[in-house]
Amino acid sequence: MMEYGALEPTESESEPAPKQVLEIHSADPVKIGYALRQKRESMGLSGTAVARMAGISQAQLSRLENGRQGFRAARLDMLARALGILVVVHYGE
Repeated sequence: MMEYGALEPTESESEPAPKQVLEIHSADPVKIGYALRQKRESMGLSGTAVARMAGISQAQLSRLENGRQGFRAARLDMLARALGILVVVHYGE
């Protein structure tokens, strides 16, 4: 299991408070991309906006969301941060 994204500091900043968690029970890029697209759409965010926040092109985001490009840990982390969520990928399930 790998976790991507950041924890949000609380008012005291001594303990981070968890953000929304998106659990994905597969390392398959198609399933990861689909889950991220569903989450983005449920949050009412456009692909263009999320791509801009993640520092990638909208075309690259589309390739990732459609499983035509695999995810590296750093890219998945950037997308999780752009969405303001914690992504947990369960490998080998």
